[in-house]
Amino acid sequence: MNRVSSYGSNPPTYWGVYEDNDPKKRLMMIANLDNDIGESWEYSASGFVPIASANEIYKLGINYVIYALTH
Repeated sequence: MNRVSSYGSNPPTYWGVYEDNDPKKRLMMIANLDNDIGESWEYSASGFVPIASANEIYKLGINYVIYALTH
């Protein structure tokens, strides 16, 4: 996603922490910076968040859950 965050002028970024700090190993944690996934979900039905953005943020959340359950 290359959109500007509602929290400032920086685009959202995503940071991962891998097992033994090796990107070829298991992803253990992910952090989102300059975005708020929960807020996007909360306001998606109100029209506050554009439909295309809301769809993408739901996809991201589902990917988080599926990854967490399968790894």
